[in-house]
Amino acid sequence: MVTFEKANPLCGSLYLKKVVMRFYRDAVVPVIDEWGSCVGIVHRDDCTELNVPLSRLMRGPPPCVTTSTSVGRVIELLLEKKYKMVIVVRSGNLYETNHAFNSRPVGVFTFDQLSKLMIPTIDKHEPSVCRTST
Repeated sequence: MVTFEKANPLCGSLYLKKVVMRFYRDAVVPVIDEWGSCVGIVHRDDCTELNVPLSRLMRGPPPCVTTSTSVGRVIELLLEKKYKMVIVVRSGNLYETNHAFNSRPVGVFTFDQLSKLMIPTIDKHEPSVCRTST
């Protein structure tokens, strides 16, 4: 999980033309309202018009889990439901739901993060087991 602040959410009133470069780096970005609640998610594929606010491009309400939700359930949502991002909100009276309007987001978990965990990195200094014959 990445903290919600580190995910750099964008305000829904911003126009895409002001933040379009963000989508070259990130495939999916959380969208917040003026009170800091996560109200949706904008996917790179949805960025089709430059002169519109993000609130018109976003998919909402965002998929959401609480901090007490198991990692297995989050992975299940990412893989089976094909979510690109799941918003994590603080545990409390909120049960797992598809919206986080009444709760402050504390983090996000993305499909890209899951992919990086599943694909092992290769140590460049590790000797190769394949040798060429001379």
